[in-house]
Formats: sequence, C-alpha cells, structure tokens
Amino acid sequence: MDRVGTVPAILGPYNLVDIGTGVMTAFAVGLAVLHRLRTGEGQHVISSLAQTAMYHQMPYMLDYKGKTYDEPRGWEALGTSALQRFYQAQDGWFFLGARRSEVGRLGEVVGIPAPGDLDDASLAAALEARFAQDARSAWVNKLREADISAHAVVRLPELMVDPWVREHGLAITQETEEVGEVTYPGPSTRLSETPVRVGRPARQPGADAEDVLGEIGLAASIPALEQQWVLQTSNLPRGW
Repeated sequence: MDRVGTVPAILGPYNLVDIGTGVMTAFAVGLAVLHRLRTGEGQHVISSLAQTAMYHQMPYMLDYKGKTYDEPRGWEALGTSALQRFYQAQDGWFFLGARRSEVGRLGEVVGIPAPGDLDDASLAAALEARFAQDARSAWVNKLREADISAHAVVRLPELMVDPWVREHGLAITQETEEVGEVTYPGPSTRLSETPVRVGRPARQPGADAEDVLGEIGLAASIPALEQQWVLQTSNLPRGW
C-alpha cells in the first residue's frame, strides 16, 4: 500500500504492531469476560497482527466527503536489503520478499548471472535495472511461479474497496452525524459469540456522555465534573 507519495516507505523498526495487537487482544478479552459475567457463556477471542497494523493506520485510511489528503511525505526507505524491499517496475511498485536461499532461483527468473556473488548494493542495483524493463504484474507472476514472494503495491483507494478486504472486515463503511458516510479500517479483534459490529450512525464526540454517565448515576454531576476538569462532554474536537 502506498500512502506516502511515489516512493513506498517502511516505518520502523518499532514494535507498534506487536504491542498494539496485545492491547487490542486485552481489550477483547475484557469484553469476553464481561459477557461471561453477565451470561456465564465463554467464547473465543481472535486477534490479528495484520488487522492491527491496518487499524493503527486509520488516520490515513479514512475516506469521507470533504476529506483532504495532505499527509506529509514519509521516509524514502525502500527496505532492509536487496532481497526484502520495494522495487519499481515499468508501471508501478511491488515488494520482493526473497530468502537468501532463493538467490540462485531469483537470478534465473530475473536474468542475473551468479547473483550470489554480488554484494547487497550491487544485487539491488542489478535487480532495479532488470525490474524496470517489464510490467509489475509480469514480474509478480514470474516470481510467484518460482515460489518467491512478491506483491504489488496497492494504493489506498483501491485497497479500501477491494472485495476480499471488505469481505474480511478490514474496511467498513458507517454513517456519521458529522460528515455522512465514512469508510475506515474494521476492528482488529474478533469475538466468537459477541462480534464487534457497526450499529447506528456514529454520534458526534460527547453525544452519548449523559447516557453513559447516567448508567453509573453521574449524569446530574456532569456540569460540576466539567468545572473541575474531570471530564469534558461539549466543545470537543470533531471526530472526522
């Protein structure tokens, strides 16, 4: 997915996805425990690194009427080595994910003699030159046929409406009070008996505060709590 301009970027080396998946899993487990306390029924909790990674990028994946795409350009890092990085074909970018043990086979597919004798920089330069000579789909297909991992870079608008992405809940669409229809990443955790789902139109920030606080007997205390800066229910930033 390319959300940083013409050159893809790798944002790392951080454990954001690992840590985030743990946090989201803990939240889902809490929901499952609450359900068990209420009903006595247990359930399975499923979490996903890939879906959490997508969820972390939600600010860049929102699409709604009036959206302005003005994100500053990211780092121009292409990858960690000649075998694990983005390459540009004639008509677009793709990611090569080859193992060191696959270098010989890679050389045969691409047409580079003795690729194992080249250092990393020289191999990357040779691959860049070769990949630029043909279409992205041709290279991705050839590499996959040789059992070497490769994947075309998918732009955000295409990704968010992809049938497989939609079917698996990675992208969902919901009505909102503020801007109407909004498309954004779906929840990254799954509960077998009480699945997270999109319900009524999303309210404006703070719109449900009185109802939520009323459940614990604090609705009448909202003005006093706001004066003491304990919470804020009005004049909040826009949600979208």
